[in-house]
Amino acid sequence: MKILFHSIGKAKKIEKADDNHKWEWKTDYQLDSLFHGLRSVLGEDLVDTPEFDHMYKENLGLLHKDNPKRFTLFGKIDACNVDRHDILEKVEKKYFDYVILGLHHADEMDDEDLREIELFKKSKLAIIHGGDNGTYNKELLKYGPVFKRELYEDPNDKLYPISFSIPKELIVNDVPEKKQSFGTVIPSFMHQPSFAKTYIFENEEDYLNDYKKSLFGLTFRKGGWDCLRHYEILASGCLPYFWDLQECPAHTLKWLPKSLLLDVMRLPHVEVKTLSIDQEKFNFSLYGDLLLSCIQYTKERLTTEFMAKYVLDTIKKIY
Repeated sequence: MKILFHSIGKAKKIEKADDNHKWEWKTDYQLDSLFHGLRSVLGEDLVDTPEFDHMYKENLGLLHKDNPKRFTLFGKIDACNVDRHDILEKVEKKYFDYVILGLHHADEMDDEDLREIELFKKSKLAIIHGGDNGTYNKELLKYGPVFKRELYEDPNDKLYPISFSIPKELIVNDVPEKKQSFGTVIPSFMHQPSFAKTYIFENEEDYLNDYKKSLFGLTFRKGGWDCLRHYEILASGCLPYFWDLQECPAHTLKWLPKSLLLDVMRLPHVEVKTLSIDQEKFNFSLYGDLLLSCIQYTKERLTTEFMAKYVLDTIKKIY
C-alpha cells in the first residue's frame, strides 16, 4: 500500500519565514505526530512531501538552533530512501492508493491552499485539520473525510476526530520513584509571567524526568484542548492534573482517558493552589491504581502508531 502524505501550505510558509526560523516553521504537532506513526507503520511506502526532514535524528540540531525546546516527537526517525520526484504525475496515474493531505498550520488556511488541494481531488483523499480553533472551512468536506483535532460538533461520515499522540518508546514500563508532588512546569499563556519562570528545561531527558519523579503534572487547555503535554505527562508515568477537563467537548481529546483523569481530579488531599498534597492523608494506594491504569491505557491507545492505524483503517472503510 502506497500512501502520499502531503502538507498543504507548508512550502510557502517555510519560504516566507526568516532564515533563523525556517526549521521551526516546518513543525506542526498534529501532522508531525501522525507522520511519526505513519512512517513507523508503513516505512518507505509512505511518501512525504515536502519532506518531513525536521523529524530526522540527523537534523535535530538544525531544529534546535531555531527552537531548542522542541521535544518528544523530533529526532526519533532515521531518514528514509523515498522517491519524491514527479509527485503530481504519480497522483494523476493513481500510483498512490490513498492521499492524505495535512493542512500545515490549519487555522491559517487560505484560498491558495484550497487551490493546492484541487490538484489532488481525483485521488482517494483524506484531510487532516490540526488547528486550535473549532471552526473549519466546510468546503473541505467535498474532497473526502476530514479528520479534525478540535472537534466541537458530532462526527459524521465526512468528519472524524483525531488527536496528538506520542512515540511508544517514550512510555515508561514501570511506575517511577516519586520525589515531588507536582512537575516543575506550570503551563500558561505566553503573556503570563509564570510561563517563562517554569519552562526551565533545556533538553528532553531532563524535561521528562521531572514528570517521572512527580506525582502529578499540571495541565489545561491553552490555544486548543489538545496539547503534547498531556501525553508527555502520561508517558512519563505521571498523572495529569487536568484543571478544566470537565468542560472539554465530547469529541475533542477523543482518546484521552477522560474518566480516569476526572477520577484523578477527585483525589482528596491535593492542594493545587500550593502544588502540594497532605502526605499523611493522601491515598497513595488509590493513586497507584489510577497511575497503572493510565500507563497501560497510554501504551494501548495514545501512541503515534495507534493513531496512524486508526486513520488508515478509517480511510479504507470509506473507500
